Amino acid sequence: MADTFDVEQYISEYAPGGVKIGRLLFIFEHASSKEVQERAGLMALEELKVTYRTSCYTETVNKMIAKGCDVKLDQKMVEGIDERAAQELMKLEQNFGVAKTGVNKEDSRTALKELGMHYYAKGCLQGAMKHFAKMRDYCTSPAHVIEMCVEVIRVGIEAQSWTIVNQHCSRAEQNDAAKDKICLGKIRAAQALLFLESKKYKPAAAKLLEIPAELGDNFSEVIPGSSIVLYTGLLVCATYGRQEIKTNVLNNNTFRPFFDLNPLLFQAVKDLTNSNYRAGLQVLQNLRGTLEFDPVMQPHLDALYEAVTQRWFKQYTAPYTTIDLHRMASAFGYSTPAMEAKVAQLISEGHISARIDSDKKVLHSREDDTRGKTFREVISTGRTFVLNTEDQLRRMNMQQHGFEYVRPRETDAREREEY
Repeated sequence: MADTFDVEQYISEYAPGGVKIGRLLFIFEHASSKEVQERAGLMALEELKVTYRTSCYTETVNKMIAKGCDVKLDQKMVEGIDERAAQELMKLEQNFGVAKTGVNKEDSRTALKELGMHYYAKGCLQGAMKHFAKMRDYCTSPAHVIEMCVEVIRVGIEAQSWTIVNQHCSRAEQNDAAKDKICLGKIRAAQALLFLESKKYKPAAAKLLEIPAELGDNFSEVIPGSSIVLYTGLLVCATYGRQEIKTNVLNNNTFRPFFDLNPLLFQAVKDLTNSNYRAGLQVLQNLRGTLEFDPVMQPHLDALYEAVTQRWFKQYTAPYTTIDLHRMASAFGYSTPAMEAKVAQLISEGHISARIDSDKKVLHSREDDTRGKTFREVISTGRTFVLNTEDQLRRMNMQQHGFEYVRPRETDAREREEY
């Protein structure tokens, strides 16, 4: 990881909350530079101090001390936060108890929401989801139902409770209030993350492209606009063909404002579509350093970057029967030996149908015998038809002449065996 990684700029796009803290701790755990580790760790501690997550604070301090960082555990502050949290919980539970005895559902809904926020501040995500979900019993309008769903989705994503996230996305979609652009954007973003977690990259890209520009950074406690465009750019380059990119990405006026947040990435997508492979792939490669610090994308980077290479190598080779490996290497920014090794790997894995002339450094594609294949399929279908027809005629003739096979009963068969 680069020593020049700007933690402050990267994390400033995220709203305060568990996701922001989680990303800082992920950088702390995975950065190779001690300076970057320490910066991320100190920023995580500052964020934790304004929450009730004292166990996470204590654990982080101990990890930093183990790595040689100059920090100390403030035990007095931890005890004070725990005491305030206990007092607040008691008060909120009393408020909910009073609200339940009344006739105003709004008071009960508000009390449950405050309890959910309290448990979230403590880092008890299951408790937070439980109280947010209970709000449904006290909702009196479609807007209240949407609010409940979004709160459960937000916490469910952090807790990686994907089944619950999926359920509440479906419930929110059926609500009339989901027509609001910001609400719709939050639902689509959650669905995209759900598909991404399941390694369904193309559906994830499709959901990201459906996010209205009005969402912007209104869901930055989960995913800011800059991350939306970053995920989208990599996913479409890995899963979409040239025509799909032109139709669904470059000409997508709904999503286009997001690309203004990262014009270099938009240009990279255009470059790949316009066969300027070297420039497009170079931009994607430069972005990898940032994505390595992303806990959502990091587990998928190897698969996605390999898919990008496979797709655009295959796109390059498709129109030709003979390709000069020197020219291909130049087009992609590879050395000729590296290009030959990569193409050989793709051939062995079945992604490219071709053979390599290593002496002349020429790639010869294997042409599909479409005409012969069609004839073979027609002959095979004809033979199957003839056999089936002959079987039916033979059966009809046997029935007409009184020949019929009757399967013996099990009792008769058993008696014969005993005899």
